[in-house]
Amino acid sequence: MCYYSSFRVVRIPEGGRYGRMRDQIDKLHRTITDRCHQSFMDKQRARMLSNADQLNTYIQCAFDHFARRLERPFDFVEVSLKNHPIPRDLGGHILQLAIAIQRQCGVENGAWIFERLSTMVASCVLLDCRKRPGKIIVPQFKVDNMLTLTGLPKDLIKNYQTFFDGALQEFCDMHWPCDFKNNKGQCINVSSRHNPKGHQNRAGKIIAAGTYESKFRPDRFRDKWHELLVKHVHKFQNEARDMAQKGRGGLDGGEYLQLHLQKIVEFYQSLGPATKFISHSTCFCCLMQVPEHPLQCGHIICTACVKNFGTTQDNLVYHFLSCPLHPEGQGWEQPTSIKFKPSFAGSRILCLDG
Repeated sequence: MCYYSSFRVVRIPEGGRYGRMRDQIDKLHRTITDRCHQSFMDKQRARMLSNADQLNTYIQCAFDHFARRLERPFDFVEVSLKNHPIPRDLGGHILQLAIAIQRQCGVENGAWIFERLSTMVASCVLLDCRKRPGKIIVPQFKVDNMLTLTGLPKDLIKNYQTFFDGALQEFCDMHWPCDFKNNKGQCINVSSRHNPKGHQNRAGKIIAAGTYESKFRPDRFRDKWHELLVKHVHKFQNEARDMAQKGRGGLDGGEYLQLHLQKIVEFYQSLGPATKFISHSTCFCCLMQVPEHPLQCGHIICTACVKNFGTTQDNLVYHFLSCPLHPEGQGWEQPTSIKFKPSFAGSRILCLDG
């Protein structure tokens, strides 16, 4: 029982009793079939169902691991993060969306921006967790009135923490202006460029001496930022679980795609038309990749979002009848088609001679 959750014994007669032997062999066959099916369903529910390539990777990594140490358990999540690392520019992508909200909405409260942004970031993180093995449905509990996660998101969210903090710090240092104002105007200098200039208005004139002033600072808002992200990740987990229970009863990743589409539509509707938010450097659909594929509405999305949200029959050509950022009230007469080269196809050259 140290190595298996359960086991079953089927006795096979040595010989002579052929009728009994046949019955027991049939029972053995049914048992193997049932156990294989049950194992498949358990792995699917736990999000540990691997394809041939993934399984080979895990087996090789497990062999390397236990060849060096036997006392330490094998960590599937650690291997998954090595094979599918978190994009190193995630913090920059979060920052780009925060800047876009600041410019398009004209907000004078930095906390308001990151409070709204937390729903989008949490949904993107949970969507990215689809690539990691392990259980993602977890119970909710509280410790000292702080919402806590167990299971996969809790294990993974600490890996995203650096990017969350970096985006907040960079926004406050480089993009959030000073709060000081007097009868000569409003100071527009940001924290990193404030000293020794002092307070400066839009015309470039010094309106007063002094240091940077702001109620919105990283050290004051960081804990709140973390709390909001954890809260929304857990909330979206529960919503995905409810969607799975109403459907097939197991999370296979499709629920997270459906839920993410719902959340990004709500997010952009709350800020105004999604058409105001267009970037050539950040995919505003997932915040994980650089966009490459333009749609008819002007939005540009990354390859992962094309494959997640487009419709296809051969995994080579993906079709969009509307933009995933604002699908309602929109339907294109001609679909946008995005083509990909087969995964294992190299460079192909046609040579016509004579």
